[in-house]
Amino acid sequence: ACLTIIMLELGMLAETTAATSSFLIMMTALAAAFQFFVLGVLQLDYALWFAFLGFVSAFVGKALLGFLARRSRRTSIIFFSVLPILAVLMVFVGIVGIKDVLLK
Repeated sequence: ACLTIIMLELGMLAETTAATSSFLIMMTALAAAFQFFVLGVLQLDYALWFAFLGFVSAFVGKALLGFLARRSRRTSIIFFSVLPILAVLMVFVGIVGIKDVLLK
């Protein structure tokens, strides 16, 4: 998420930034899932369900954003679709951090 902001600030195209960020998130998630699998703590039925849900959601999101960007002829829609996600992540990271500090 932070990398997206940096790439946009460096002047990269919104499409390239979104694709690069999505790829890096996918690789991170796959590495984490592989580690859970190797340790034997991965529940395969949940993993397959959430993998399917993630792929379908990504496909729908990409199709919808592509349609909206073509229709409005503005790629800023891709950028503005990332902002709410970053805001929610920022709030949750803060909540988890505060919870960890207060419960120790």
